[in-house]
Formats: sequence, C-alpha cells, structure tokens
Amino acid sequence: MNFYTFNSKNKYVMSIIISFFIFILLIDFVLYFYISNKTNKSTYIEEKISRAKHMKLNIDNQKDYIFIGSSRVKYHINSEIFNNKNIDIFNFGVSGRELIDFPYMVNKAIDENPKNIVLNFSIDKLFKDSKLGDYQQITYTDIHYLFKTKQDSEIIKNAFLSYVKNLHLISAYSVTINEKIQMFYNKFNIQKKSNVILTEKKIKNIKPNCKVLKTYSTKQGLVSNCTNGEGVMYGINFNAEDKNIVLNQINETHINLINSLIKEINSKNINIIIIFDPTYNKSFSYDLDKLKSLIKSKNIIDLTNYKIEKKYWANQSHLNIYGRDVYSEYLSDYFRNNFNSK
Repeated sequence: MNFYTFNSKNKYVMSIIISFFIFILLIDFVLYFYISNKTNKSTYIEEKISRAKHMKLNIDNQKDYIFIGSSRVKYHINSEIFNNKNIDIFNFGVSGRELIDFPYMVNKAIDENPKNIVLNFSIDKLFKDSKLGDYQQITYTDIHYLFKTKQDSEIIKNAFLSYVKNLHLISAYSVTINEKIQMFYNKFNIQKKSNVILTEKKIKNIKPNCKVLKTYSTKQGLVSNCTNGEGVMYGINFNAEDKNIVLNQINETHINLINSLIKEINSKNINIIIIFDPTYNKSFSYDLDKLKSLIKSKNIIDLTNYKIEKKYWANQSHLNIYGRDVYSEYLSDYFRNNFNSK
C-alpha cells in the first residue's frame, strides 16, 4: 500500500514536470512563429535579432553608411536628411544595445557590404567601472568576441549564462513581453490613457519625416517607432543638473573589443567611423589623444561635449523630434565634407 502510494506520488510529480516542459516548449513554438511573422520590411520587434532581419529585408543596394548603436542612434539619426544630401544610410540603432551587443550587430552589418560602418557609443564606455552591457540578448557571436578579446571572466560567465537562459524564447523576449503587457494594461488605466490621449492631441500636427509604425507612451514621454527602424521622441520631459565627470582609467579590455571589431570590418574592405555620442547634462574630461592612440581607427568623431540646446532634447540622453533633425543636419554635413561617402 505504501509502495503504491509512493509510486503514485512519483507519477504525479513526473506528470507535472513533463507538463511544465511541454508548456514551455509550446510557448517557445508560438513565440518563434510570432517573431518570424512580426519581422518584415515594415514591422519588427525592438531587439537586435529582429532588427537585423528587418535590415536585411530593407537593403537592396550597397549603402554608404550603416549606423550601429543604442537608442541614441535609433532616435538621433534621420535617414531622410542624409538621403536628401545623396548619402544613402541605414539606421541599425536598437534600444538598450551596448558594446557587448556590437559583435553580432557589426557582423550582420558586414553581411550587407556597406561602404562604411559607423559605431556610436558614449565615451565613458571606454573607461573603468563602466559595464559592457546588460546581457539581455547575448548571441554566440557576442560570446566568441568576449573570449577572443580576453574580457573579464565575470563578464564571460554572465554572458554565457544569459545565452543559455535565452535559448528559451520566453526568457529571451521576457522584457518585450513585459512591455507588451504593460502597454495592454495602460489601455485600461484611465489616468494613463487620458494622459496619452492629451499628449497625442498636442502632437497630432507634428509630422515625423518617416512612416510611423506605432506611437506609445513611455516613462520618458510619447514615442513613435517608424517602419524603417528609426524612432521619434516628443517634447521636453526632464529637469537635469549639469554634471562634470572626470574619466581617468581607460578600460583597455573594452578597447580590445572595439579594435577587434575594427579589424574585422577593415578585413572586408569596409571603412570604420567611430562617434562618441553627445549627452545633455554631462560634461566629461578625458585624454582624447590617449584614446585615439589606442583605438585603431583614424576616423573618430568626438561629439561628447557637443552642445545642443535643451529645447532639442526629450530627456538627458535622447534628442526629441526637432533635435533629431538638428543633429542629423550637422552630422550629414560633416560626413559630406570629410568622408564624401568614400
């Protein structure tokens, strides 16, 4: 009797475990088809794998430049302004993606054989106490470069654990799923819904020079995603005190990663340009000459302390719809005068 009871309990436990794994596999299966169908020439999911596929579907000729970076590239670079000056570009900026994600993104850009690849990031990423990234969507390519460039063992361990965990799509897309749930919830949150409607009324006459895929509310205000992968932020949604930051200790392992990517890009006869992103309220002090001596590229554009008026910023880190145009005008002129889409 006891044996029978014990055996029944084992079967019950096993059936729960098996059911759980079947449930997880079923969700992975559903997510796989959702992601595949969601990514095409005009729609995508805001993560680097979907955006890489979206880029591939949209590029049918050799681009002059492919811009790679985080949300700053996504929201700062207006391809229409470049195109109006006969500079053909693609904006491969993905929200939340940082140096740790660059190996995958660079290799996908190389596949498109552009004339130039432009890496964009904040200069403080090259100094001590700065993280490579958040490990949210690590790929095999990213891990390969971490080993290749002898990054810290803790970084490699965390990246590998994230890679294994994200083999299940429900884990890999947990942030995206959470954002979708939050957006759905906000539809029934009367206060937030009213704020969004009021804000949308305020911007209804503001027309981005890109085809809008969707407009939604974030903690930083109202945002539009465009079908070409770019994005637009509206308004001025912050108060910030100026910060003066002294950067002393260069992180040479981070620079090793950049140099490894530069070497890979150059080996494909593609030119490399590096841009240090501007921010609104942070003034950095650093030894630029020392950095330039370590980074193996002669094309370094330091816009760290490039000043743009507050009215052009949506928050401390991102330009709004008007600042996006101001920045793109400046950068496109700089490229035309200094690189000539070579």
